[in-house]
Amino acid sequence: MTGGASEARESSMSATSAARLQFPEGLRVLAVDDDQTCLHVVGRMLERCMYQVTKCRNGKEALLLLREDSSRFDIVLSDLHLSDINGLKLLEIIAFEMDMPVVVMSSDDKRETIMKGVIHGACDYMVKPVRMDAIELLWQHVIRKRRNDQLKEMEQAMEDKLVVVEEEEEREESRSMKKKMKKRKDKKEDQDDEGGESSDHMNTASPASASAVKKPRMVWTPALHQQFEAAVNQLGYSRAVPKNIVQQMNLPGLTRENVVSHLQKFRKHCGR
Repeated sequence: MTGGASEARESSMSATSAARLQFPEGLRVLAVDDDQTCLHVVGRMLERCMYQVTKCRNGKEALLLLREDSSRFDIVLSDLHLSDINGLKLLEIIAFEMDMPVVVMSSDDKRETIMKGVIHGACDYMVKPVRMDAIELLWQHVIRKRRNDQLKEMEQAMEDKLVVVEEEEEREESRSMKKKMKKRKDKKEDQDDEGGESSDHMNTASPASASAVKKPRMVWTPALHQQFEAAVNQLGYSRAVPKNIVQQMNLPGLTRENVVSHLQKFRKHCGR
């Protein structure tokens, strides 16, 4: 086990030479295969592309390296049928814990097997014997992953900005409403001062009027929350902002202010 671990940690290039390379040269690949011949051949092909290669003889050893420091690698190239761990399970673990691109290789070229690999998180499926042109394009999966991550960050920033704008509009609307109510109240008080006895009647009715204007508190029942989730799913990730959600739900008395606070709680719960 000690010998295997030391071999897994050996890199095909020194840190000094790797630092001088220009991307995609120096791409850090973790190659996993329990077939020693195949691992050797694939390793040589990766090295011909000037990739920095770390080899593992089994899935558990690969997981150990990744959990120690996943930032050491840009991409994982793994056989699907490993002897010590199910290849699909390995895919799920890497996708969940490391969020790293994984390319699967296998001699099994059945359509259903390829689909299983993709569904479980593989960004590509290479049929053995692996071709050199596929190895040469391995870096594209890393670039694509980085670009998608950047787009997600940009979308999240835009969505957060939209929420801030919506909240400011709600506050401005609330301030405007308070000003209008104050003007009405001042006007009624002036009329009451001029009306003598009628003012007593107006003052008695004013608390009822104020209570009628006060908005009732929104209670998010399970049924109402289901409608909220359906509206969010219908609108999609980028268009699910308070104003659009209110229009989509189309419920009497539902305001953007109600939706803003509930949407924030919903996003935190979903980890968005």
